[in-house]
Amino acid sequence: MNPDEDTEWNDILRKHGILPKKVEINQNDLYDKVVEEHQKREEERLDRLNLDELAELEDEEDDRVLEQYRQ
Repeated sequence: MNPDEDTEWNDILRKHGILPKKVEINQNDLYDKVVEEHQKREEERLDRLNLDELAELEDEEDDRVLEQYRQ
């Protein structure tokens, strides 16, 4: 018997607290989690850069935006 299965019996067991509540995950939750994790890693990466590296990164970003504008 699979406790993760969506059956009437498992629903009854969940109702009485014998089985843990079923966790439902949708694609929006997954997307939000991935975006949050990416932002966290990017923030950590930027925190490790010194001022010269940050200035260089800012210049590269400016160049990239200008190139997109030209196109």
